[in-house]
Amino acid sequence: MLEIEPSDESEEQYFGHLFVSTRNALWQSDVETDFLRYAQYISEQVGLLTGFDRVMIYRFDAEWNGEVIAESRNEKLPSLMGNHFPASDIPPQARRLYSRNLIRVLADVDAVSVGITPATHPESGKSLDMSHSVLRSMSPIHIEYLRNMGVGATITISLMQGGRLWGLIACHHVTPKRVPFHLRELAEFVGKTVSLKLTNLEAAERNRYRWIRYAAP
Repeated sequence: MLEIEPSDESEEQYFGHLFVSTRNALWQSDVETDFLRYAQYISEQVGLLTGFDRVMIYRFDAEWNGEVIAESRNEKLPSLMGNHFPASDIPPQARRLYSRNLIRVLADVDAVSVGITPATHPESGKSLDMSHSVLRSMSPIHIEYLRNMGVGATITISLMQGGRLWGLIACHHVTPKRVPFHLRELAEFVGKTVSLKLTNLEAAERNRYRWIRYAAP
């Protein structure tokens, strides 16, 4: 299956500079040892990288409930920092997609989706598996959820830990906003780098807690 989309040469020429500045920012942040300070820094850097109005880092707990632990935004969207969301907001089938497809993009919540032709394979009768498709439509329920939040476009970057979905970097924009291919690739690179760092910081945090607990009289 091929996915084809418009390309802007001026955007591609700028990619080299963008990659270097993003890589340097990640290197500089690698010295950070505080978990929440690092998460906040990353939300700010992703906001600069994507230009989205609000960027949140969203962490799952053991029961798949979510919490916004870091946020960078402008005045166009309200703060959701510290908010908690039930596991039902991101059901199991959605979490499986986030685990398989590390970048999910919706450029316009009001765009009209286009059906697959034919709807099933002419020989096997099976539907096309679009789990890894970037340009596929999102669930109508999720799209309505975004509309109710006043969001016109979104990009979501999965954060993984040991093959398990740890959390998300969720970017929201008030108006429709296209995210070109090279920027999605860079966002995926950021997600993989951040996933490794967060794993190390959480492990260090747990070790400090154990040391304090057992060292206490």
